[in-house]
Amino acid sequence: MAKTDFLQPVTAEVYRDYLVEKIAFKPKELKIQVADDCLPMLEKFDLEWVVMELVGNCSEKGPETVTVDMVLKSVPSGKVRMEVGDDVVYEPEQLEKILANITTGRAVRMNKGVLRAKENADFTGIGISSCKKIVEFWGGNMWHESTATGGIRVIAEWDREQFFKTRKAPSQFIEWLAER
Repeated sequence: MAKTDFLQPVTAEVYRDYLVEKIAFKPKELKIQVADDCLPMLEKFDLEWVVMELVGNCSEKGPETVTVDMVLKSVPSGKVRMEVGDDVVYEPEQLEKILANITTGRAVRMNKGVLRAKENADFTGIGISSCKKIVEFWGGNMWHESTATGGIRVIAEWDREQFFKTRKAPSQFIEWLAER
């Protein structure tokens, strides 16, 4: 378990409690699995932002009825994989818009590590586009798969070393833990 000197140990369960408290739309159930070697990543702001966006998007589609699951683990290639999925059945046009933003990241651009909305962006999908650009900044990629229930599973893989070389801003999760 990752542990900061003055805080309780960081665990997947504690992180789940934090997410449930902080996200705007509460899912019926939020399942989180985090491999022990990935726990220190939860202390970084950029990952927190990506997690909040992906989990929040899933939850927004059916608050109080949707089940969201998140897995964060290492894969043999030296990369880290995060999967976030839901059990929502999407309308075809809604699904098309979501998938286009996951695939292209078209609503934003990144310049020297800073995200900016593209000119004339209508801000639809800006959050998911931002997630894609952040993951690419970490030397990774983001894509989607359909689930058996008709939902979407967003998968992101990034380079572990590149992730830890980027900004060192602490997450709000750390402040939240300190207050407990």
